[in-house]
Amino acid sequence: MADLRLCSVQDCGKPFNAKGFCQKHYIRFLKYGDPLFTKTSPGGYVQKYFEEVVCQYEGDDCLIWPYSRSGSSKGYASFWHNGKTSLVCRVVCEKANGAPPKNNHAAHTCGNGHLGCVTKRHLSWKTVKENSEDKIAHGTRRAGQENGNSKLTESDVLAILTASGVSHSQLARQYGVSQPLISKIRRREMWKHL
Repeated sequence: MADLRLCSVQDCGKPFNAKGFCQKHYIRFLKYGDPLFTKTSPGGYVQKYFEEVVCQYEGDDCLIWPYSRSGSSKGYASFWHNGKTSLVCRVVCEKANGAPPKNNHAAHTCGNGHLGCVTKRHLSWKTVKENSEDKIAHGTRRAGQENGNSKLTESDVLAILTASGVSHSQLARQYGVSQPLISKIRRREMWKHL
């Protein structure tokens, strides 16, 4: 008979599910980055890592967050902080640069926020416009067909831009999009990079 693999959390004793944890500890690991996390007793090794590594790090290289990420396994670093799930970069930026001005984002000079960089020297408060300009400069802005919500390809947009004698409503029906979108494309308000 094969050995039953058990959860790697000491004294748990439940069957292994994924990443060395039982179902309960695996879900906690995914959601909070800490398989031992509970809302009533915050702390654990994620909080310890934040305080002893992230807050103390004075280097210039990207320090990549090894725990949970917002949205997926690849994304902005997140953790349980002050009773809610927070972006690590926002908390670090506030510790390094003070409270954010209204409607500002914690922007990364390195362009690696989406990879989980939490280096305080890379963070500053920027407006939505400034942050968007940074994304363009870093090549991390998902524009055009790189945007997962786009129905059009670059070749579709080029055809729309060069179509003469065809109404906006006809083009909208042909490409399965709205007439206002066709108007914005032709006025160069959208897909400006082409």
